[in-house]
Amino acid sequence: MPTNPVNESITLNVVTTLEGVTTGNGYQVTLDVKRHARKAWTPAHLMAIVHEGDDQELGDDETPMGYKAWRREYAIQIYVLQAGLPADANLHTWMNIARADAEKAIMADFTRGGYARNCEIRAPQEFVDANDLTGVIVFFDVTYRTNELDPYQPAP
Repeated sequence: MPTNPVNESITLNVVTTLEGVTTGNGYQVTLDVKRHARKAWTPAHLMAIVHEGDDQELGDDETPMGYKAWRREYAIQIYVLQAGLPADANLHTWMNIARADAEKAIMADFTRGGYARNCEIRAPQEFVDANDLTGVIVFFDVTYRTNELDPYQPAP
């Protein structure tokens, strides 16, 4: 198995963190976490798909000499399906609960296992897809640094 660069280590940390969102761990929902890939999944209640954006280089004025600073956007697409809820449950209430549990888990370690400098939650967005499937997307950004000559080495 090859060694992972810092950005891959951060993404793996995000996936592992979200896999810990279970009722057994004190959350109100249990997420079924998938990392976005070309493979298509059949959406299911509380399926959470982790989408990762491209790295955006931060300006040199924000980065010490010898390092590169990056920001990567993430989106967690959580399906919340009425069919998966009790008959008297409010769909929006459960979207808010799923969102809050995901945000709580992500912000429990804003350093992403020591690989990142910061993690910031952004405004969420509810969705209805082409098949009338519903859910919420949790957006967040991760800021990290690497040694300029070694993207496998996190920088302070």
